[in-house]
Amino acid sequence: MLVIGYQGARIPKQDLYYDREGAAEVSAKLADLARRKGADFSELVDRFTDLPEQTRIPMIDQANPQLPPFLKPAFSLLEGQVSDPVETPLGFLIFKRISLELITASHVLISYQGALRSEQSRSKDEAMQLAQQLLAEIQDGRDFAEVAKEHSNGPSAPQDGMLGEFPRGMMVPEFDQAAFALEPNTVSKVVETAFGFHIIKRHQ
Repeated sequence: MLVIGYQGARIPKQDLYYDREGAAEVSAKLADLARRKGADFSELVDRFTDLPEQTRIPMIDQANPQLPPFLKPAFSLLEGQVSDPVETPLGFLIFKRISLELITASHVLISYQGALRSEQSRSKDEAMQLAQQLLAEIQDGRDFAEVAKEHSNGPSAPQDGMLGEFPRGMMVPEFDQAAFALEPNTVSKVVETAFGFHIIKRHQ
């Protein structure tokens, strides 16, 4: 979703450049640009959207009961289609409907003191050593679910580390790249993210 704000729109960004007429003109040009053969919609979003990165919506869940009405035109699009600009309280929105590549995976997270959302006291080096040890045990035949339940510091540990089904782009980039590179029923090497060290198993 690409957002072009204007002065007076409800968007969490300071110093919006366009007035309403200017935003309408620019958003129409961007929609045309997004429809060109070979256009990278994600790149256009990164370059031009007025929605701050921390508040961007990478994907819209049609089943979400709290979905604002102004996002619903996205669901009338065909796969690969780019919408005309839609005026909303945020500004002018341009949608693109994409096909989602979905996988199911589980993971073991070994976090350390200072990692994001970590409550662990171990050092980063100790976490890395433990992750490598657990990976070796899994490679030697130890049950992945057992390792996850016993050792993972992630919230999915009680569910054997199961993350369920998720689309490309939902996880942090390092995790996402490693998970989607796996073949079904294979296990990754140790993957480092801001949360700690992960061992990922792709199920399908």
